[in-house]
Amino acid sequence: MQKPPAEAFRVTVELEFAPQHEGERAGLLVFGADYAWIGVERAEGHRSLVLRGASGAPEGGEERLLAARELGEGVLRLRVDWRPDARCVFSASVAGGDFEPLGPPFAARPGRWVGARVGLFATTPLPQGSAGHADFAWFRVLPLLP
Repeated sequence: MQKPPAEAFRVTVELEFAPQHEGERAGLLVFGADYAWIGVERAEGHRSLVLRGASGAPEGGEERLLAARELGEGVLRLRVDWRPDARCVFSASVAGGDFEPLGPPFAARPGRWVGARVGLFATTPLPQGSAGHADFAWFRVLPLLP
């Protein structure tokens, strides 16, 4: 997790994700009083690109699916553009293609003890034996130019 380095910035990561079990997830997260993430999850035997979020988390907000699409093969790049009003726009690039927005903008709100943050995650449901793997090749933070 990283605190926002500026009023407006862009975070881009490259991800290779090989889930082994239903419910495994990996991606790029904006977390505070609410959260949203873009990434890959395995559900019903398929890998999907998803945008999920929750309000009032982690105290009891229920996570919901905001957008999803089929995920083809190839290198996956995930991005969040953090705008001056703390509006976050998530997008993805598959196999070197153009970045395409996924879902609605997300309003980042500070948490109770710390401000909103940007970070990476990989999870697997319990109880599982060995899990798949998520390899993040890099994490780049750049100014968001108008």
